[in-house]
Amino acid sequence: MKKLNNTFILFSMFFALFLTVPHLYLGAQIQDNEDELRANINKVNLSKIQISDFKWKHKAQSTLGLFEYIEITNNSNLNYKNLKIEIIIYSQNGVPYKFQISLPGEIGPNSKKRFDSVQTPILSFSPEKTLVNIESAKVAYKQDRIKIKAKNAIKINKFEYILDKIATKTIQVKNLSYTNNSKNFFKDVAFSVNFLDQNGELLKSIIFKDRIVIGPGETKISKEFQIPGLTLDYFSDISLTVHDGKLIGDTEYLSKGGDSKLATQDMSNSSFDSPYPSADLIINSFDVINKSKNTIGLININLSNNSRYEYSDIAIIVGFMNSAGSTITSKKIKINDTISPYSSKVFSSVNFGIIENNFDALSLSISSAEMISSVQKIKRDDLIKEESELKKNVAIDQVNNKLVTFDSNNELLILNVDIARLASVKVLNISSHVIFNPTFNLTLLNNDNEVIKILTLNGSGKINPKEERTYRSIKIDNINSYKYYKYKIEFVSGQKVK
Repeated sequence: MKKLNNTFILFSMFFALFLTVPHLYLGAQIQDNEDELRANINKVNLSKIQISDFKWKHKAQSTLGLFEYIEITNNSNLNYKNLKIEIIIYSQNGVPYKFQISLPGEIGPNSKKRFDSVQTPILSFSPEKTLVNIESAKVAYKQDRIKIKAKNAIKINKFEYILDKIATKTIQVKNLSYTNNSKNFFKDVAFSVNFLDQNGELLKSIIFKDRIVIGPGETKISKEFQIPGLTLDYFSDISLTVHDGKLIGDTEYLSKGGDSKLATQDMSNSSFDSPYPSADLIINSFDVINKSKNTIGLININLSNNSRYEYSDIAIIVGFMNSAGSTITSKKIKINDTISPYSSKVFSSVNFGIIENNFDALSLSISSAEMISSVQKIKRDDLIKEESELKKNVAIDQVNNKLVTFDSNNELLILNVDIARLASVKVLNISSHVIFNPTFNLTLLNNDNEVIKILTLNGSGKINPKEERTYRSIKIDNINSYKYYKYKIEFVSGQKVK
């Protein structure tokens, strides 16, 4: 009987293991799929998609060629779409001719698929030899399967808050600190306050914006503001994530009070007001992967786009040089991909054609590119013109109307302040009259909220009733000589028509 019991226990353990293993395998499979999807979002790994077979149906000279079929094998766990193949044909004399063809439809994971009746352009000769390669493909993923962030530029350092569920039903933020870890300029950074249950599942999100500009490596701190919309009675935890942010150029960054030290020419957009690919696009580096004779040359190219324009179809001149540094021959290649404004990107395994001769080194230069769209740019000349017109109008008002000074009664509401090198103060005139030449007190405080220094800031020009205005480039005497922890600013006095 004891032996029978032992046998039953062993059988139960084996059966439980039999049931568990498929689930463990399935979980690992899902994780593998997700990992592979993440790795292929920006650049598909073409090594797992291969041409396994093909057959010509007819290939007579001066006619449209026709493949009876082209078979593709997908050795990955992902679906692919927008397949583009490269076909290289050779004449009797060994002269190559290359063209590309797009294939319709998708190919599933770990499968083979035949694409029938694939037509080619008119053949200039009857092919003696044919090579077919995968040129490009895109991952056919579902948007809700995995959250894909285009940029992880902004890092949240601190989020201190108090919840008011009863009176105002708001989140009262005491301190929000975040850093831009990218080389780009952003404005209107949007954040998502996420309310979670006890299992960490999302119950609700509230989106809010911090309407400031932030430059490369810059840290911003916003204090004492409210986020409305706290309507949940129950939740276990709150998290804060970056939701979005608008990409801008350095000129707009500076015009909105950005730090000029961060907007140097080598990190900013080019000075050209129209697309100029050969100047906007910079080849940072390149690495030759394959340069064996009579094979397809492959190269990785690291490009930077220092302009406000998005480019595609980037044409590059490749020069083949000998040991003496002289160019033997050159050819033009095209990258059928895009590069965003103010960004860098590595284009992997770029095909530069059949290598017909030995060479010692390559030289690369930008030939052309197609401009797709642009980031809106505020021209400095427009800003100067705007300021000039404003000063002119103020001068006319001061001549035609006698101005008198008045003390503050909170007529100006302070909306935003930045006391970096290019100091700026954004205000809203909530009064019913025009306010001229406002004066502000800037109070510098230490860790214990003790006053270190009170400085006077003077703004010139007028603010119409119920309108906003940003005073930029305000002079602050010796601001860098004070060691302060935080600061506050208040409207002290202004002028109005008598």
